[in-house]
Amino acid sequence: MCAASLRAALVKLAAKTAFNLVADKPGDLQPVLPLIKLLLAGEAIDIRRSRLKLAQTHFDYDATAASAKELPNLRAYLSAIQDDDGLTHEEKLDRVRAILYGWNSPKSGLEDEVPSQPPPVAEPAAGSNSPKLA
Repeated sequence: MCAASLRAALVKLAAKTAFNLVADKPGDLQPVLPLIKLLLAGEAIDIRRSRLKLAQTHFDYDATAASAKELPNLRAYLSAIQDDDGLTHEEKLDRVRAILYGWNSPKSGLEDEVPSQPPPVAEPAAGSNSPKLA
């Protein structure tokens, strides 16, 4: 049984118990107050959970939209690296790793060799489809 269905069953049980207590003694609400507070606290938690889920979805959407705007720049950097004949295959791989994992990331192994910013990309030469590093 999953947590959501168990939670729903417990809320129904608490609500039914509260209803039965009120039905038995309509004038005496003291025994019912803890159950009502429990039900309200559960609703507050469900509302917070829903808000967090919405915020996560909104963040995911914003992150995807922001990364989509950067795709042309990434494509230009990767093309410039690929077209640079002065780099060996390993140096090209190192630069690609630096772009993908962060310019100063320990994963890249290029902390001292890679600048803190990506290299500037110059306009493509006449007759060329890919930009060159400036």
